[in-house]
Amino acid sequence: MRRLIEKYNCDIAKDSVWIHASPSPAAKSTFFYVQETGSFKCRSKYFTERENQNSFFISYTLSGQGMLEYQGKTFTVSPGQAFFIDCMDHHLYKTDSGQGWDTCWVHFNGANARNYYALFKKNCPTIVNVKDGPAFAKTIFDIIERQTRFTAETELLCSSLIMSLLTDLLRSASSQLVPITTMPAYLQRVVAYLDKHFAESVSLDDLAAMFSVSKYHLARRFKQHVGISVHEYQIRLRINLAKALLTSSALPISDIARTVGIDHVSHFISLFKTRVNDTPLSYRKKWQHLD
Repeated sequence: MRRLIEKYNCDIAKDSVWIHASPSPAAKSTFFYVQETGSFKCRSKYFTERENQNSFFISYTLSGQGMLEYQGKTFTVSPGQAFFIDCMDHHLYKTDSGQGWDTCWVHFNGANARNYYALFKKNCPTIVNVKDGPAFAKTIFDIIERQTRFTAETELLCSSLIMSLLTDLLRSASSQLVPITTMPAYLQRVVAYLDKHFAESVSLDDLAAMFSVSKYHLARRFKQHVGISVHEYQIRLRINLAKALLTSSALPISDIARTVGIDHVSHFISLFKTRVNDTPLSYRKKWQHLD
């Protein structure tokens, strides 16, 4: 393992917040999990230089100005902008303004974190102009608040909040790189219908007839705008409901399978394991340890 290299001058105001999390084994093996989070009011001498830390870092600038050195380039970071970096790579960020630099941020990791970073790096600029900055900042402050007032649900909810940050970054960056293509009205109705009826047996042919469109056109346009096929979208909705039922109820696995619209429990277990990397029973047991 490569040795961690870290230097810093923590020149921050007293009302800054810095939280070190202690993620559970269940959180580490299942979802995104918080390692550290906080909001810093950085003064003129603040800097952090680091390499070989097994972590990913999202930082959002509230006010002032910062500077980021990363992967051989130097960037200015202004209010309303965020960056997402892999802390294994050498990086340096510091105050770059006489007015200071106010940020909110989160260090996180998780089984799928590197895949999200690879997607971001391939398609997005290093510095992202966040589309809805106040909402993005609120998500980070929600993570800080939940880590401050830790409950049995904290890790599950923080995983969802980190996912929201990643989604916002990818959407914001996409709007900078390519024009936004508005989803057609009929496709919005298809998505709304699936969101409501995903547990029912609804085929591509059924949807095509229901919305008076060619099934081939529907399949192509759905994947273009949603990013996955109609079938995979249904499965993901079913798996998400199954996760909620596994963690919040004592229903048998067979009943949960039927509730989410899968008749054969063996098929349900196979779908769940393929997408979650865990069996439904193992998933439930991990989250029972958080109670």
